[in-house]
Amino acid sequence: MIRNYEVKDKQNVITFHERILRESGAYLSGTPNEDLDNIEDVYICPGGCFILIEKNGTIQAMGALRIVSEKVAEVQRMRVETSLQRQGLGQKIFDELLLHAKNCGIERIILKTSELQEAALNFYVKNGFTEYKRSKWNDIEIIFYEMYL
Repeated sequence: MIRNYEVKDKQNVITFHERILRESGAYLSGTPNEDLDNIEDVYICPGGCFILIEKNGTIQAMGALRIVSEKVAEVQRMRVETSLQRQGLGQKIFDELLLHAKNCGIERIILKTSELQEAALNFYVKNGFTEYKRSKWNDIEIIFYEMYL
């Protein structure tokens, strides 16, 4: 079931996020996660969204859209249960985020991911994103993508 984040989901979202990153080998100790402590103020109240897919009360996938400016939004926190990857759950989350962005009048979507997340890199390119910048964080290459709607 696809649904919007609720306050009661907070700890499960944090746990899911960290576990999926660890399993993918992309967990970086010291990475800021303050946004997950305050999802309502960071994502929802400014007009963005935080979407979950769950089954029997267990999160299977999640993703967020953060409003950056009137015409720009950022996709963040895209995660899919490791054993369920490549089954379309990430695409369902992304499609919901994209629909929300279009409904808000967003014209440009940005995101960043690390070189360690190969599946994510392929997913974003497949969905029409193009690379526009790179930077380093703790010796990890961070790749910035954009897509115009």
